[in-house]
Amino acid sequence: MSIKNSLKELRSVLKSIISREINISSEHFEESFDYKKMEQGYWIKRLHQSLEKVENLLMSEKALNASFVKKFKEVKKKIEKNELEKAIKALDEIISACPRSESKKVKEEFVLPFVPYVIYDEIKTCFDEMLRCYENNCYRSALILCGRILEIALHQKYYEVTKVNLLEKAPDIGLGRLVERLRNKNIVLDPAISNQIHLINQLRIASVHKRKEPFVPTKQQTKAAILYTLDILKKLFG
Repeated sequence: MSIKNSLKELRSVLKSIISREINISSEHFEESFDYKKMEQGYWIKRLHQSLEKVENLLMSEKALNASFVKKFKEVKKKIEKNELEKAIKALDEIISACPRSESKKVKEEFVLPFVPYVIYDEIKTCFDEMLRCYENNCYRSALILCGRILEIALHQKYYEVTKVNLLEKAPDIGLGRLVERLRNKNIVLDPAISNQIHLINQLRIASVHKRKEPFVPTKQQTKAAILYTLDILKKLFG
């Protein structure tokens, strides 16, 4: 990820923290079963990760001058003082000053919503790889990862309600049967979610299995699938 995009990601995280009224001064709540505390811990963790990502890129980017680094340190101080609106304003100034040559590809912004801590690392790994595939025109790979993210999320939702780990009892269960199992346990899914899952599953299957005519997904199809995937996560855990 480029400096400019990592700064935009940090800005997006700060905006989410403000809109959700998250208290970043509090400690993490990784083991809590209270939704509000879990959400708070999730966004605090996202903030630390975004800050670390920018700092690592700053250390490896030789083209940036001392003034640029100094400005980011000021942003970090504002965050530490919980002056988040001021931090965003300072970030905007840095982003506008980033060299244009740094962003050669058209970047699409996708924001990962809240997911439970127990699956966050696995979801985030798939999410980051999915975006790399999308940005490099590897659309079939991106669609396969959309399906993978949904599998992780639906398994977790099933476990939250039933306390049964389907990964142990039925490790090869597909997305369609997962949705069916959820319905059988009276877990009501919005009809829109079922339709979105079905669409993504069909695109994923077409990307994986051999066909007479090779399936070549378009950028628009892939973008829609990614947006659907993120929307499903939001509806499952939001």
